Amino acid sequence: MTEEEAFAYYQKLGQLGSVPGLEVIRELLRRLGNPQEGLPVVQIAGTNGKGSVGAFLRSILKQAGITTASFSSPAVYHYRESILLDHQMISSSEYAGYMEQVRFFAEQMASEGKPHPTAFEVETALAFVFAAAHGVSVFLVETGMGGTLDATNVCRRNLCSVVTTVAKDHTSFLGETLGEIAAHKAGIFKERCPVVLQRQCPEVMQVLLSRAEELECPVSLVDCRQVDVVRQNYEGTLGLKGEFQYENASLAACAARCLIKQGVPLTERHIRDGLMNAVWRGRFTKIGDLPEFWVDGAHNPNGAAALCATIQKQFAGRPIFGIMGVFRDKEAAQMGRLVSPYMKKMVTVTPPGNRGLPAQELKQILETCCSDVCAAPSVEVAVQKAVAWCRCQSRAVMIAFGSLSYLKDAEQAYRDCLAVQDV
Repeated sequence: MTEEEAFAYYQKLGQLGSVPGLEVIRELLRRLGNPQEGLPVVQIAGTNGKGSVGAFLRSILKQAGITTASFSSPAVYHYRESILLDHQMISSSEYAGYMEQVRFFAEQMASEGKPHPTAFEVETALAFVFAAAHGVSVFLVETGMGGTLDATNVCRRNLCSVVTTVAKDHTSFLGETLGEIAAHKAGIFKERCPVVLQRQCPEVMQVLLSRAEELECPVSLVDCRQVDVVRQNYEGTLGLKGEFQYENASLAACAARCLIKQGVPLTERHIRDGLMNAVWRGRFTKIGDLPEFWVDGAHNPNGAAALCATIQKQFAGRPIFGIMGVFRDKEAAQMGRLVSPYMKKMVTVTPPGNRGLPAQELKQILETCCSDVCAAPSVEVAVQKAVAWCRCQSRAVMIAFGSLSYLKDAEQAYRDCLAVQDV
């Protein structure tokens, strides 16, 4: 199997959709030799911030020379970036080789009349096989959706379990209330294994703390005072930009100190340097300066609110051209109400895939709260419009946000646009 064949197989499985539950993934892993057993896992759940917390932790561990693997989704710039060894993508040959192993057993299950594993289950299994093969010291695992029934939730013990911000998202799977959603996130807690939590609303905290107490999990709680300390100590120097990253950095630092208590050889110097050198493209990432262009995976109201806080802090008084594209199942109207006061002009795009909300439909939604919005036939056209407008405005800023799935195209369109204009 070549890398191209492996990815084509993975893409084909996308038609199976998302099927929460652990029975299928456990059977697949059993046939693969249960690679998840004994892996030193740090599992991260939450609505927003999972990838950023993982990136901070990966950077901290790198400073100490500790070998890590990590699994996160979705990929933004390349499909192999979901599975990393330290900071490097799984190699082409390993991706193809491990995918061939996983496919053999997945198709074997289907031939026996069992459900064929979904794309996410296949990718998760591949990640566990990869991490076990490399004998990593820490395996950072980001849940895909929820926690309790997420395919990543197959380990009996965790070095620690981390829960980031809990907000309404994937409500058709996780429930309509914050309490119901929090219960799914708490599903990653393991008996007597440490838990790191971000303090949030009482409805969420009651569920998380009750579950932790039930399982006798030691709890480390990150509150606003600890976030303020990180903000004061790292003002302008965090590796990941955006006001919301101070909360994620605080969680990562707390998790790192939790690992120290379990014998992982980290120091405060490693934590400091790791927070300052973290990299995670697509999460409020600056792409260029002519005009200034940022991309951010703010794909739900909670993420949009965090983006607004960053705009207030970083771009006060500057005209902003917003490019927005979201999936059908997101609360686009609420996101629009949050961001529109900060946007001088907006253009909508259609993210790739069947889940993408058509740009024209998003435009109609935004027209109720945004006075100047249009729909673009492609990401390329949207970026061209933004560049042209920003070059006629003093100190203007472009921000593309929403679904992570189109940000790679937005970055490439920006670079292509500048290249043409420089000729």
